[in-house]
Amino acid sequence: MNDPHAKPAKLFIAVFLLMFGGIGLTVLLFLWATPRDAFGAPPLFFRIVGSFIAIGFIAFSGAGISRLFASRAKPVVTRPKSGASSQVIASCPGCGASLDGDADISPSGDVKCTYCNSWYNVRAGR
Repeated sequence: MNDPHAKPAKLFIAVFLLMFGGIGLTVLLFLWATPRDAFGAPPLFFRIVGSFIAIGFIAFSGAGISRLFASRAKPVVTRPKSGASSQVIASCPGCGASLDGDADISPSGDVKCTYCNSWYNVRAGR
């Protein structure tokens, strides 16, 4: 199941996202590190508007990189307490939502998350 193109693609996407973060950081530093009385210094209005745009670039870059290199956690499977129903309770590894009590689980343990619509297996940890 290992895709030979996965690592180069991840690296390319990471470089692209780092470019966005670098551009945002450079603009932010330029806007606020330039003295107000220096020749060519941007007015306050442009500093504020440019800062919001630069922060958006930095946030996009950080969120993308963290999502790109986030490890896929296995679902957390717990046994019900004594006297409770015999269903397996799990949380989605994608979004962390808990499994609904009336969710349809296939015989092999596959279930679809009702929140993020991703498929995962509740018996993967066994």
